[in-house]
Amino acid sequence: MEDYVSRAEALGVKMASAGEPVSDQSLALSVLDGLPKEYSTFRFFCIEDTGRHEALTITTMLPSLQRIYNESQPVEDAPPPTGLMGHTRDMDKRQQYKFKGNCNYCHRKGHKEAECRKKRRELVSANKPSPSKHTAMMAQRMASSASAVVLDSGCSTHMTGDRHLLQEYRAFKLASLVTFGNGSGQAEGQGDLTLEGLEGTVTLHKVLYVPGLRYTLLSVRAAAAKGVDFYIPANSTTAIMRKDGETVLTASLTTDGLYVADLAPGGAQVLAATALAAGEHPTPSDWHRRFNHLGYDALARLARDDMVTGVDCSAADFLAEKTDVICEDCVLAKEPRKPFLSAGHVTTAPGELMHADLIGPIRPSSRCGASYVLDLVDDFSKLSAVTLLHTKSADEVSAAIISTVLMLEQKTGEPVQRFRSDGGCEFVNEKLASFFKSKHIEHETSAPYTPQQNGVAERMNRTLLDRVRAMLLDSGLPGMFWGEAFLAANYVRNRSPVTGSPLVPWEAAFGDKPDVRHLRVFGSKAFVLKNLPSKSKVDPKRFVGTLVGYEPGGNYRILAPNRAGKMTVQVHRDVVFNELSRQYQAAGGAQADDSSTIDVEDFLDDARPHPAVLPVVTPAAPTAEDQYLPDDSDNVLPPLEHVETDEDNTDEEAHWQSANRPVRARQQPQHFVPEDFRANLAQPMLKDPSGEFTHPMDFSPDSLARLTAKTALARPDGESFRDAMLDELKSLYEHKCWRLVDLPSDAKIIQCRWVFAVKRDSKGNIVRYKARLVAKGFTQEPGVDFTEIYAPVSKFVTLRAFLSMVAKLHLAMESADVKTAFLNGQLDEVIYMQQPPGFEQGGANTVCKLDKSLYGLRQAPRQWHAELRRHLEAMGFQASEADSSFFISTSGATVYLLVYVDDILVASHQLKDVKSTICLLQDCFELRVIGEPDLFLNLQLSRDMKAGTIFVSQPRFVTALVEKYNPRPRTTPMQPGLKLQRAGTPMAIDQRHYSSVVGSLLYISNATRPDASYAAGVLCRFMQDPQEEHWKAALWLLGYLSATQQQGLTFGSGDGLCGYTDSAYGDDIDTRRSTSGFVFTFNGGPISWSSKLQRPVALSTCEAEYMASAHAAKEALWLRKLLPELQHEVANAPIVIYADNEAAIQLTKNPVHGERTKHIGTAFNMVRQHVNQGELKFVYCNTKENVADVFTKAFSAPKLTFFKKYLGMLT
Repeated sequence: MEDYVSRAEALGVKMASAGEPVSDQSLALSVLDGLPKEYSTFRFFCIEDTGRHEALTITTMLPSLQRIYNESQPVEDAPPPTGLMGHTRDMDKRQQYKFKGNCNYCHRKGHKEAECRKKRRELVSANKPSPSKHTAMMAQRMASSASAVVLDSGCSTHMTGDRHLLQEYRAFKLASLVTFGNGSGQAEGQGDLTLEGLEGTVTLHKVLYVPGLRYTLLSVRAAAAKGVDFYIPANSTTAIMRKDGETVLTASLTTDGLYVADLAPGGAQVLAATALAAGEHPTPSDWHRRFNHLGYDALARLARDDMVTGVDCSAADFLAEKTDVICEDCVLAKEPRKPFLSAGHVTTAPGELMHADLIGPIRPSSRCGASYVLDLVDDFSKLSAVTLLHTKSADEVSAAIISTVLMLEQKTGEPVQRFRSDGGCEFVNEKLASFFKSKHIEHETSAPYTPQQNGVAERMNRTLLDRVRAMLLDSGLPGMFWGEAFLAANYVRNRSPVTGSPLVPWEAAFGDKPDVRHLRVFGSKAFVLKNLPSKSKVDPKRFVGTLVGYEPGGNYRILAPNRAGKMTVQVHRDVVFNELSRQYQAAGGAQADDSSTIDVEDFLDDARPHPAVLPVVTPAAPTAEDQYLPDDSDNVLPPLEHVETDEDNTDEEAHWQSANRPVRARQQPQHFVPEDFRANLAQPMLKDPSGEFTHPMDFSPDSLARLTAKTALARPDGESFRDAMLDELKSLYEHKCWRLVDLPSDAKIIQCRWVFAVKRDSKGNIVRYKARLVAKGFTQEPGVDFTEIYAPVSKFVTLRAFLSMVAKLHLAMESADVKTAFLNGQLDEVIYMQQPPGFEQGGANTVCKLDKSLYGLRQAPRQWHAELRRHLEAMGFQASEADSSFFISTSGATVYLLVYVDDILVASHQLKDVKSTICLLQDCFELRVIGEPDLFLNLQLSRDMKAGTIFVSQPRFVTALVEKYNPRPRTTPMQPGLKLQRAGTPMAIDQRHYSSVVGSLLYISNATRPDASYAAGVLCRFMQDPQEEHWKAALWLLGYLSATQQQGLTFGSGDGLCGYTDSAYGDDIDTRRSTSGFVFTFNGGPISWSSKLQRPVALSTCEAEYMASAHAAKEALWLRKLLPELQHEVANAPIVIYADNEAAIQLTKNPVHGERTKHIGTAFNMVRQHVNQGELKFVYCNTKENVADVFTKAFSAPKLTFFKKYLGMLT
């Protein structure tokens, strides 16, 4: 290499003497151009840096060139190149006389043993120390930053000075030498390193750990060897790394002249967090903090006696740490006292004795508004349950105690026999006394001012408070987070050793040894994987939060901003942690201001402590339904988060002097999330510090569809949803829908979820809350857990004809709905389903074996309809031939019954016959009788008995849709003359909005708004790829409905049946297909209409009209079958259908123009048969009077008004 460079310099001298001087920089660039391929990455950086580094000369490049050359030729130097392009004639000649035999040493062809490179390498490594094995050019150019990742073209391999960044770390038995530009170091091991770049995640393999290296080096050479290309655009300060044509990482030029990788915000910290999550061994100090500052003696016992799984430190490690390290947070937070004498009681099973006490008031209030903590401790297992309370009122405390006692009995299978507390009115009251009497529980109270008699609970209070103080000091979180700290402390405490027991409380109570490997330091910085896709590819894949607690199933409670930017506690699973960094660490670790500390008023003087925080809060008083409410099935047992004597302090009881409590005004408790069945169902639904609810009450269908059990209970109206869930479970139990069994090894299990709804009356007032347990039937397999699934559903046409009959004949009508209708269906298949979320019982393998159909099952609608039909037929009803969901009874008085899934309308000439029928149904099913309906299937019904009419509309549904998108009012459904086509401008918003709006518009147009039918039908043509023009047309239609939302259909003001049909020839620009439209009116109002694109392409107007007539004929024939059952005598008279094309009318009578119409399909020619049989009759009408014209094209406001008046939509 030195000879090659020397010849280049000599060439430069000769050119200068010839009168063509060459600058040092130009000569250096020429040398770079002549380097072979293995120098490409080095040449790349040097050439691209020209203009930024004027000192680029052969002299400055030579050390790096020589080092790269030596490493590529470890045994013998290749012949030096003779020209700037790196080729020699000697090398070409050598190739001509190459040895053809095999080497006697390595047995490879092409060289002799004397020339064997493998032999020489092994001799060199055996007889002399290897020179620098790894090199780095720019090791000290930049300021120290463990998070900086620097691109280094002279670095032989990737390196880092932070071992925590490495995953799958492997230590070297012998350290490897690393040479820097200004010194040397040693690589002690290697591992993998993951970078969260702006373009995505990049993983570097075999990254050396070099202690003392103050940042991370990304070797350009090592990356290039893996197929990574480097590119710097002209006049740019950004280096781009690409692989397989895609950008994998970018780096920006700093003022130090180095390229530093562009990482996502927090991207460097994610590395450390990933390393910890991936298996970096925590130290004894880490476990001390993860266990919320549990004493080292207790931790040593935890490891020595194998009391939990997941702790990988030995007892000796913990004891050594105790000797060498002082935890300042423990010293500041804990108040060790000497123990009292033992109380002398001995229990032998869970539930024999339960201790209770109250902590508070605690200032400041927790972020969820709680000021008290109720703690309950099982004497045998030392398992503790904690509950956040707003007040210490008897009702609130009693409800929490009752739910916890019931849960403990259910989880352990052992009854609670004795209950010990002080004599405060929150414990001694009529409600608790009645409950204890019903459960045969003996209530023991301590003597006044003698807290020692209830020392177990008092001791637990102090243990938790000590830990909460230490956790808040360690984390730097403000004092208002004491509630979350209580919860986390209690969760960990139930998995920690207690005095006098060989088992941790959790295992002592439930028999399961807990796994604690998921524990992390309270307040650690958390990096949470985003659940929703990022708006941009360069957005971070994670967001930053703070760990504040645990949830079942390995989930974590993370304090982080929501989409509105407000800080809320969220539950996440895909989280990595940096336990060395915390979001709320105050300067110097001090907690100087009052907001960072907590004050337990009168705590040192009160004989009655208070509760420990739970993520959920006080329940309502238990009822008979509580037996259906198991608790949590996983790691977190809500109220059953228990604690007791703590081995990090030796005293058994706490000593407080008594004092009178100040009298405080009682406050009504705010809405709390129920905690009598699961603490993990939701976080406390109270006001956050900003004064706003973190989960606003959103009753939109989209919002309710996204609700889960947790989010529903976390709303301000969570109690209403809770009651709805209890009602549902009660109904499931009464219907005996399942039996709890162990899942067979070869059986398939179906998942389930809660679905919520809010029912309103015609004025929009909330009538009731509904909760439905739904099986995830989409996971069922045909032929395995279902066969037939078809179930008939009543048509809108039948409903409108039914209402028209009721109005015309002045019939009495009432409505009812069947509660949990699908639960009445009998199952023929064997199906296993998971237990309802939030209400699990038994072990992990316990599932529900379904005996009855459940909502969501593929066969559930069919089974329910079969069961309903069986009962109706037994009552004398017969299903209609036209609609199998319409039933008629003629045994005695004629009664009509219309069913839409579980909603029922009953009509008859006498009200007593209607009520009699409903009573018979109540004997078969559980009904909710509504009476005279003003709302049915979201249709508002307004009956005028005097005029004999029924008006049907959907103003509330339209209003909800309008409020969501706020369109401008319009006078027509579609802009007159507008012709939409597929091509257009891409939508500026998410296309899912288009699908949602058009789906709602289609529902409205099919139910009560025939005037919007054509516009909605046109919009449906572009559902697959909507454009901006289509979106504007959808908003136009929505604006028209907004301006006319009080309009609807009126039935009963006319007589007879009449139909109209029309078509628009070739109106679809993209396919040139035509649009068919028809409408049938009955008793003054339209009962059936359609606007539909024809499938075949018509060749003429006549053909399009003829196919539209066939479309209308099919509907007329169906109505001819239905109407006689509605007391409308069709007799032998044909149904008249008006059309405005004479040629098409002639085709319905005779096969004229055979040559020009012979291609028309048989399906359309069937209309001629029925016309000839006298069932149908097509009559000509003027185009201006053809009402069906409104279903084939867009009209101006005056003409639209004419059609609407004829349809009875306007008076």
